Amino acid sequence: MSPGDTKGRSRSDRDRPRALRQWALVAARRIVAATVSLFGVITITFVATRMIGNPVELLLGNNATQEGRDALIRELGLDQPLYVQFGHFLGELARLDFGRSTVTMRPVIDDVISRLPATLELVGVAMVLTVLIGVPLGLKAGAHPGSAIDRVVGWITRLGAALPSFWVGLLLILLLTYTWRLFPTPLGIDIGVARRTGFLLIDSVLAGSPPALFHSLALLTLPAVTLALNSLPAVLQIVRNTTSSVVTSEYIRTAKASGIEGKLLNRTYVFRNVLGPLLPVVAMSASNKIGNSALVEVVFLWPGIGQYAVNAMNNLDYAPVLAVVLITAVFYIVGYLIAEILQAIFDPRVRTQQ
Repeated sequence: MSPGDTKGRSRSDRDRPRALRQWALVAARRIVAATVSLFGVITITFVATRMIGNPVELLLGNNATQEGRDALIRELGLDQPLYVQFGHFLGELARLDFGRSTVTMRPVIDDVISRLPATLELVGVAMVLTVLIGVPLGLKAGAHPGSAIDRVVGWITRLGAALPSFWVGLLLILLLTYTWRLFPTPLGIDIGVARRTGFLLIDSVLAGSPPALFHSLALLTLPAVTLALNSLPAVLQIVRNTTSSVVTSEYIRTAKASGIEGKLLNRTYVFRNVLGPLLPVVAMSASNKIGNSALVEVVFLWPGIGQYAVNAMNNLDYAPVLAVVLITAVFYIVGYLIAEILQAIFDPRVRTQQ
């Protein structure tokens, strides 16, 4: 072993504790920020529950006796000081007790658990479509500014940002379902097999039924495309702009002068630099979709938590709405936390700036 190899290895060994300290500091700061954000959302939700109206009136109506109202107030703990009520609220959340729906008469957490897989599957397929379409198009457009593909990406970005998702969904149903009859009518997600996990594609595979799998894909396509168009402009824009700045940078010219070309150049230098800014956008888009999928679920009669919350609002059933708000906030905060940690993995500058 040469002296240079020994020197290089010893320097690497000395740098490892420093890198671990940087990772610990980044992770600790992100976790603390996520915890504070989550506590803030919980506090705002608690305040909102006390401002939307008297739950006793909502539960009993206007014809209840005063004795009945007083009994329910004591049962709900509304006669206690606000800080005591907040403590009880935190305890109920720790037990995942969101109350009981006045429409389904079931615990809200049971309703949410039964509907959450439908939303997660819809969001997951939509994000896969967003990444598969947005990343290659953005890379091509950024590598060739002013070209035809760059202009097409610009039009897609502007149209995608301007068109409401519910309007796109209705248009797709009109054209592809009722006019051309290419997709099944959105009347639910009955695929004719046993529902084990709540995920259409997984249940179809577990049942070993190719017709159920094809039917599941047909049911998922239109709502997933509609939801994907909502986040596609952001992904296209960030990938296109980052690629454009990377391909004109000094280190890319140096790499080309050193003889690095083709796939090696794109994989090692271009895509790795695009990945850092892209991850937070993808994570935030996925988290936003969980909360913003309500309109798409209503249009396509998709039985997820978004449609559950809308139906609850229509029936003045506030417990499910608050549960969906909190669960969506948790997904958003956790998704952004994971994205920041992944960004630090692919971009060492994030660690050194802490």
